[in-house]
Amino acid sequence: MHPEEVRRRAKRGVIPGAKAGRSWVFIDIDLADYLRSLYAGSRQALRVTFGKEKVECHSSNAEER
Repeated sequence: MHPEEVRRRAKRGVIPGAKAGRSWVFIDIDLADYLRSLYAGSRQALRVTFGKEKVECHSSNAEER
């Protein structure tokens, strides 16, 4: 989407954002939630959470602490 269109939609309250001084500020997770709301119900994507990935060790002698 063109940046000017993003600004217009944010100004109208269609896209989540806030004006901080002269600039518009957008939070990644808010934009992702907004985009998910546009998906068709049967095609809902998996929810992505940033920074909460669990890394598993596949070593046979590793212990969990």
